[in-house]
Amino acid sequence: MEQIAAQEKVNWARTRVEEEITRRIVGKKLSEAVVDFIQHSWCIVMHMAHLRSGEAGNDWLVAIKLLENLVHLARRSPTEPDTKYRHELLAHIDARLGHISTDVAQRALQVKQLSQALGVAEAPAVQSAVVTEIAPSFSKNRASKNRASKKKSEQLSEVDTSKLGEQQMVEEIKRILVSAVKAELPGKNISQAVRDAETLDSSAQRILMALQKGCWIELGSDIKAHKRGKLVGIVGPSWKYVFVDNKGKLIAERDRARLALDLMDGKVTVLDNSHLFDKAIKQAITQIKGLPVAS
Repeated sequence: MEQIAAQEKVNWARTRVEEEITRRIVGKKLSEAVVDFIQHSWCIVMHMAHLRSGEAGNDWLVAIKLLENLVHLARRSPTEPDTKYRHELLAHIDARLGHISTDVAQRALQVKQLSQALGVAEAPAVQSAVVTEIAPSFSKNRASKNRASKKKSEQLSEVDTSKLGEQQMVEEIKRILVSAVKAELPGKNISQAVRDAETLDSSAQRILMALQKGCWIELGSDIKAHKRGKLVGIVGPSWKYVFVDNKGKLIAERDRARLALDLMDGKVTVLDNSHLFDKAIKQAITQIKGLPVAS
């Protein structure tokens, strides 16, 4: 039961992570580097946060908020006023990557690539010019030099503008339209099983309500391998029913919707729902314990 419950917890964490990421990036145009970072790294941060404290935990809420900020800023062209927020976002992301024990070198590379995608890569250091006084007798030369400098500056400005236009075009080419989320996470997505369990009709729900913990059933999907099992518990958001044999060994686990379908199709038969088998076995064990031991 603990093993199945742990697996369900991992599955549900993956399901919720993929749902939250899908809601925020699918259908949007984003930099390829940002999409890659979200699907390969940030999804792990969210997954670990969900496993640690669930959806009410601060780590989960902060991870979602940072994801929203990242997507919001990644869709906007960098401007001077929001440069500060971009740097702060990168600092918070860097700190959260440390929570999943990311390799230091890999982490630095990820943050660098992300900063470039956000347009806040560090500019190369510029040496400050030395300012010297110019004597009055050289004022004409100074004016001439100023005119030449202004002309050169205008030419450089045109070149810079041209380069900026090319850079924007390259950046636009790098942007991709996200159609689906492919997160690399342990477990499996159980959203369909949860939806199926929540949308069962009234007749299927009545059949399942008749199943009580401790009842015995027979699995007849294969006529040569009939198995009898006892319901020992229902686990996780997918309402997984767990059955064991008389030795406590797991023989089957069924999602709520699938079990309802198997019951209606006759693939699963309820043998006893009144604990008659358990009472008989318990009575037999009690009688055996009461027998005298041969000397």
